[in-house]
Amino acid sequence: MEKKYHALHEDKIYMGGAADVEEMVKQEGVQVVVEPSRRSHGVRINRCQSEMD
Repeated sequence: MEKKYHALHEDKIYMGGAADVEEMVKQEGVQVVVEPSRRSHGVRINRCQSEMD
């Protein structure tokens, strides 16, 4: 399966679109999602809940 997101730093920091978040959480174990938003003039940080929590 082709990944639609990219590892930016030693497979610890990933960049992708909103549609890619679920796959990043499942495949890479991503725990924190940072969402820069021009609408809010800031950054929203979401902590992901895994099935292991």
